[in-house]
Amino acid sequence: MSHLRLSLFAGFDATLDGQPITAFGTDKARALLAYLAVAAPRAQRRSDLAALLWPEATDAQAAHNLSQTLLRLRRALGEAHAGAPSPAQPFLRISGQQIQFNPDSDYSLDVADFKALLQAQARHHATPAEDCAACIGWLEQASAYYRGDFLAGFALRSSLPFEEWQTMEQETLHIQALGALTRIVTFYERRGRPDLVCSYARRLLALEPWHEQAQFQLMTALAACGQETAALEQFAAYRRLLQQEFGMAPAT
Repeated sequence: MSHLRLSLFAGFDATLDGQPITAFGTDKARALLAYLAVAAPRAQRRSDLAALLWPEATDAQAAHNLSQTLLRLRRALGEAHAGAPSPAQPFLRISGQQIQFNPDSDYSLDVADFKALLQAQARHHATPAEDCAACIGWLEQASAYYRGDFLAGFALRSSLPFEEWQTMEQETLHIQALGALTRIVTFYERRGRPDLVCSYARRLLALEPWHEQAQFQLMTALAACGQETAALEQFAAYRRLLQQEFGMAPAT
């Protein structure tokens, strides 16, 4: 069975054994795969999926559209070619009423790996994460998966329910990434590692430029690294940002 790799941070990317999948045919097929994979291992009712992707269609037309899109998706995944043997662990489990992404199939999903690492850190609550090297290790691994917002640049203008789900997932994951990076920056600040504070604070500010604590942590770390001019330039850039976005000056 081929290995499916799904990357949903910073866009949509799917490969089989390292080769890009180009046979989806429509964005609805991509959206269906993304939704099912993120929802794994929960099975989804066909009627719910049809309403999610074709909210303006009649029930009969939406059900037909779902069947056609599912066929395109199975073909793209190599599971519906004429004469092809049925894989022992298909990526999709399909019945008359339900469709499920198979959690036992050979796949990887960056969103799932990100969430699993955050859950591992959350279970290790003997000390605050900012004081625990093991917790920070999990958070660093999780943050490495977060290369950009969930399904950034991907949109289904014809489906408000899918857009609402996408926005909710995007906001939740964005907040989780900010939380992880905030803890990492504070950890290295306490450990006297301004070089790593600079690195992670910049990543945090790429997600939320007006994050005041991270801005001042970066300025302080730059100064500690002997980069006083860079620290002053950072303050000036932050001041311009606040003035442009909010009409206010930074706290001093």
